[in-house]
Amino acid sequence: MTKYIAKTNNRTALFLSNFYSTFEESVANINKIEHNRILTIKNDPISSQHILVIDSKNPNKNFRIEKRDIELANQNRQSLYHLLTNVFDDLKVHATPA
Repeated sequence: MTKYIAKTNNRTALFLSNFYSTFEESVANINKIEHNRILTIKNDPISSQHILVIDSKNPNKNFRIEKRDIELANQNRQSLYHLLTNVFDDLKVHATPA
């Protein structure tokens, strides 16, 4: 079970987790829902076991995730939804799909 539990129901995360099967695809395609918003995934310069999700609107704001949590999310859609919800809530991504 994932350690990321959704505290809100984020429709963007629900939409992306239903259409894309991996965390990387979901994050890469956020700009199709919320225009002018680009999230990038980069390796954490401090730890080789973590990655950073960086927001183009606020480059100083990032979300740090363990790589094994992403592997778990890529194997389980519910874990993917919970992880995406936590990332999007932290980075304030709340677009509603059309």
